[in-house]
Amino acid sequence: MKRTAWMLLLGAGLSFCAIASSPGGFKGPREQDTSFIQAWSRPITLQGHIQKQLGDSRYIFAADHGRFLVDIPKSLWKGHWITTSETIRLTGREIINWSSVEIQAESLEFISTRAKV
Repeated sequence: MKRTAWMLLLGAGLSFCAIASSPGGFKGPREQDTSFIQAWSRPITLQGHIQKQLGDSRYIFAADHGRFLVDIPKSLWKGHWITTSETIRLTGREIINWSSVEIQAESLEFISTRAKV
């Protein structure tokens, strides 16, 4: 009898723990997952000049629409060196943060290059 009571109590405790440890949630159809970058960004193409380097891969980029903070990974330069007077076309994503907008470059096209001396 005591053994049966203990078994019932143990079984009830295990059932309660299983229910209590389940976090719950939603079971049903869902949208395709998107990354944060996809959700809070949009494609953009700018043509202009780099005015200043701010860090390893961050620059101030001047275009007809204004000045932008851009992040250009080293891999996109492909050995090219440019000056502030040369024109490039930058294609990437406009990333909207809480307090700023930054362009993450995905490709560069070198429109004008300085004359070789």
